[in-house]
Amino acid sequence: MKLRLFFATFLATMISLPGSAATENIPVPMSIAKLRPSIRSLTVVTIAPLTSFRMQLTDELFREFGCRYSVQDPKEVSQVMDILARADIVEAPPFYLNGPDPRVGVYIHTSRGETHSLTFAAASPAPKPEYGTYDGITSILAKNDNFAAELRAWSKPRTPENRPCAEDRK
Repeated sequence: MKLRLFFATFLATMISLPGSAATENIPVPMSIAKLRPSIRSLTVVTIAPLTSFRMQLTDELFREFGCRYSVQDPKEVSQVMDILARADIVEAPPFYLNGPDPRVGVYIHTSRGETHSLTFAAASPAPKPEYGTYDGITSILAKNDNFAAELRAWSKPRTPENRPCAEDRK
């Protein structure tokens, strides 16, 4: 009993300490802004909110079923990067990594041949902060409540390169 009380007290102390991961967001390891100069193209993938699947969506299935919008035009790349900048993305506690399936994502392709992915759950149309992953290994949080809606609005007037896609099924 004393051991349980000790661990409960210890855990409560750690959670409430200023500067602990539970009370502060940690900066994302690789700043998205640093990628801007080396971006060759990017791909935006969206799936309508409230769409359900009978299986868990892997990254490959997300890109297959979601509507894909690839852009190379510097003006369009800049628009998407501005949306990401306004999203106020920070690192989140690691418990999210096996969380809900992705519904919006951005794949950044650099001139060095690297691809960096940012995928977010965004399963609800309601404006709220969205949890996701960076390169599939780091939990992240887009703190801007309108991030997912803004990314979907950017893609709306464009024709996806894969038809039919999940947006067609809503």
